[in-house]
Amino acid sequence: MAIRRETLGEALFYEYARIIADARFDPEDRLPDHAGDADYWSFLISRYRRLCRGRLGRSSLQRESRRAAEASDRCAYCGATGDLQWDHLVPLAKGGPDDFNNLVRACAHCNASKGARSVTIWATENEVHLPRWVRARHLKLLLDAAEAAERMDEPVNSTARATFEAALFPGPKG
Repeated sequence: MAIRRETLGEALFYEYARIIADARFDPEDRLPDHAGDADYWSFLISRYRRLCRGRLGRSSLQRESRRAAEASDRCAYCGATGDLQWDHLVPLAKGGPDDFNNLVRACAHCNASKGARSVTIWATENEVHLPRWVRARHLKLLLDAAEAAERMDEPVNSTARATFEAALFPGPKG
């Protein structure tokens, strides 16, 4: 059965369910191909439905904050250890919040390369595997923004997270 993702909330919850399933079936964060894994897909669909029905709460950012602190001595994107800077997952130039939940440590090269682009677009263009904790932190920012703007029931045409980010963070006001 195909998973219906007609609203922004459904699309975001699907991405969140994928992160939950990946954490269970891929604890080392190696991104295996789950195409033929019936247990993986059954678990993912179960979590997706529970999220949509409000029967499964999103974990707080505490877990991701702990992982960020543990990884603070290396770049969140490439793992480099020198010349680290703070980078905003959702760029300030795009209207992202200037708070700890939107910050990761990044090397000067990755930070300059990413610039004011979406972390998901930048990672795709540069073939960078974002660690699960970075993907989860970014997704939670998108979910929080969609809920705050009361846009969870808004229809969507695309399920690309970068599209969600552009819709939720169009840029600074003023």
